[in-house]
Amino acid sequence: MKNLVLIIAFIAHSLILFAADLVVQDGGPTGTYSTISAAVAAAVDGDRIVINNTSTGLARNENVTINKSLTLLSAVDNQRHLVLGNYTIEHAPGREVTIIRRFERW
Repeated sequence: MKNLVLIIAFIAHSLILFAADLVVQDGGPTGTYSTISAAVAAAVDGDRIVINNTSTGLARNENVTINKSLTLLSAVDNQRHLVLGNYTIEHAPGREVTIIRRFERW
């Protein structure tokens, strides 16, 4: 039983070490996502969603449901993102969602 607990702990820790960055970019290269929702759907616990502004400069207009432990952050320093729609975070024990706004450098 003790070995099983150690194996599960190792696997959980390994998943965090191998977290991926999923990039949201309109018309981006292969491997990027055109919407935040698509990136969230493809993500697994511990991944980061790196968000670029839209190519038109307009707000992203989508409803997003986050049902995993994720970090969402801006791809570029000194850029704010405009979003329209509902952002819902589904509660679950141990789930953490972090939103990072990159600040200006002095």
